[in-house]
Amino acid sequence: MRDNGKSGGTGLTNGENGGTYEFRIKGHLDDRWLDWFEGMTLHYTRDDQTGMDVTEIHATITDQPALHGFLNKIRDLNLTLLSMKKAPSGPSSDHKGDRDAEEGY
Repeated sequence: MRDNGKSGGTGLTNGENGGTYEFRIKGHLDDRWLDWFEGMTLHYTRDDQTGMDVTEIHATITDQPALHGFLNKIRDLNLTLLSMKKAPSGPSSDHKGDRDAEEGY
């Protein structure tokens, strides 16, 4: 099967990367940054292991192009991305292991 270029070579459609994400950014981004991250939640914390100031940004990302756009924004603002993780997508994710077991995976 040929990749149509829309999935980034992963075999996923653009919509499959949508969901809620947590991005950890190095440093304390104060309220002046809120305009850059409109509609997102910023939480300031200190990393327990390193003692570094960290800003956690919680965002709902609609699809893969929006995710790439957000990552480009972080790069363009010269911010340091420490980590990114996708939040579980709800109750159906809790039963994924059960389905895999039933299918013999």
